[in-house]
Amino acid sequence: MPLDANNCVLYGYVRSAKGLPVQGVSVLISSPATWPEPGFIIDTGVPVGEGEVDEDIEALSDVNGFWSVELRRERLVRVRIVRLKIDVTQRVPSSNNQDFYFWGFQPRIVDSRQFILDPVNSPTVIDTTVVVKIDSLVLPQILDLYEQIKIWRCATRNGTYVEVTAAAAGPTPTTRLELSDEQIFYEFTEAGVDPGAWYKASLFNDTRSKDGPLSPPFRADAPDYAIVAIVDELKEHYLFGVDLTDDVGRPYPKSLYEGYLRSAIGWMERNLVVSFKPTAQVERQDFQVQDYIHYGYVQTDWVPLLAVDSVEFMLGDQVLFTIPPAWLQTDLVNGVIRLVPAQGALASVFLSSAGAYVGPGIIMYNDTFPGFLRVTYRHGFGLGQVPAEVKDCILKRAALGPLNIAGDLLIGAGIASLSTSAGGVSQSVGSTSSATNSGYGARILQYMKEIKEVLPGLIRHWRGIRATVV
Repeated sequence: MPLDANNCVLYGYVRSAKGLPVQGVSVLISSPATWPEPGFIIDTGVPVGEGEVDEDIEALSDVNGFWSVELRRERLVRVRIVRLKIDVTQRVPSSNNQDFYFWGFQPRIVDSRQFILDPVNSPTVIDTTVVVKIDSLVLPQILDLYEQIKIWRCATRNGTYVEVTAAAAGPTPTTRLELSDEQIFYEFTEAGVDPGAWYKASLFNDTRSKDGPLSPPFRADAPDYAIVAIVDELKEHYLFGVDLTDDVGRPYPKSLYEGYLRSAIGWMERNLVVSFKPTAQVERQDFQVQDYIHYGYVQTDWVPLLAVDSVEFMLGDQVLFTIPPAWLQTDLVNGVIRLVPAQGALASVFLSSAGAYVGPGIIMYNDTFPGFLRVTYRHGFGLGQVPAEVKDCILKRAALGPLNIAGDLLIGAGIASLSTSAGGVSQSVGSTSSATNSGYGARILQYMKEIKEVLPGLIRHWRGIRATVV
């Protein structure tokens, strides 16, 4: 047990490849290289959140290979075991004692999404999704240690976090995220929760009831582009193997990727004439007699549809008749609505004695009637519903910008080749960069070729030819 109730004893064992204890291995505990917040402490008389350690703390493994150090809970620390090539920056667990073996790995919340099905009538009914990423480099070790991911939420950054996933209770299944081979992105959705809350994630071994450390806090602000893709998906799958840092090793800012993602999404929306974000639409449709004798064929201007709220017959701004919802036969994917009157007194207004559809008598003697139909509907895509082929094309388009920048900085800004010499030994390094070519030109050309091959088919499918029944 720690000497102070606010501290946690972090401990571990150092063993050789044969499983034998190794004595005298140095474990260094220090502040992170860049200090983002109040530090950790080990003396027992200082309140939580105050004080920092000016020098590294060193713990040596004993004859049993055991080492331990007492740290303030929830503080960010750097742990280095040089002989084992371990250098991790993690948060101190919130428990009294923690085995470093279980503490060395944690997930990370990298982004959030939101979904509002009805932005006009129910704009406050919001589903919020957090996206959790597992480091692919340590995935095999994580799968050996843990089985699930827990999600925690709090209204403020530094408040008390409460788990919003749950263990199985009787017939109720668990909502904790199950770890899976080769999967690095996981999503958890809370229905009816506004964005803006703070979240953390942790790994959990259900068999041994062992918790991993909580991840750094993440505010779920749900950026607009996230309904299609997030920055980490772009970097992980389309910029893999690319050095995404400048000449002095600083990583590109997240805003750089966000700008290219937004641009690519807007480009695809214009090509397909779709809106990825759920959008409310009210449009007036002209009456065409040939359409309405075929059960009121209506083709909406936007697809795909999420829901049709109402179809009304209008005379100017006056509502003549609101079609009962039960009469609407809707093809959500293609945006086609047909009016099929059901049994009842009103059905006789629209059906002939032979059962054919004749429509409202006030306009049946006109071939056309401007703006006679008012259709209110919602269009766009739900969370996770953007087709894979469309998403792939968007991400390839978004990758072109970072690839151009990375190619220019491959050796150095504006440098195509580099030569060094010392003591009669020289070395030259060249790249494909030039005044007219990017260092990653081959990948850029390949992405552009693939986009060119796929885009016409996507346009035909989503924009297509808007048919009229004749």
